[in-house]
Amino acid sequence: MGPQKKVGFELEMGADISGRRVCNKMKKDLKISGLKWHEDMSVDSDLDYRGEVVTPVWNYGEGVTNLRKMFRWMRKNNVDTNSSTGLHVNVSYAKPDLNLVIDPATLLLLMDDIKWLKVFRRESNQYCMSPKMELAQCIRAVVSKRG
Repeated sequence: MGPQKKVGFELEMGADISGRRVCNKMKKDLKISGLKWHEDMSVDSDLDYRGEVVTPVWNYGEGVTNLRKMFRWMRKNNVDTNSSTGLHVNVSYAKPDLNLVIDPATLLLLMDDIKWLKVFRRESNQYCMSPKMELAQCIRAVVSKRG
């Protein structure tokens, strides 16, 4: 069996109750411990509270299962997500030394982030700009200067 993967999530949202109450209700309803709330003023919502629920680090399978539960919970409760909110996924290996062999350039090249930006209609969202798009803009600028 390969190295065990670990995962944690940050789910941005607006809510009509305080972030602490969001986390407590989510913990109670879903029987998930370790959730924390962080205010995030980059979230644009008409609701009173803006921020993100941050999960603990879980084994990969447990994390995916809990994320599904959290999405269902969010749909049933008065939580606002929109083009200003996002889902951050943090992945690592259980053995910290293995994290050192992850090549960021390879991840950048292999991850089809532009596809997912299009799927979720986030291509023009300033908080979601693809590093590949930024690289392409830099290359175009250099080429046009050589003109």
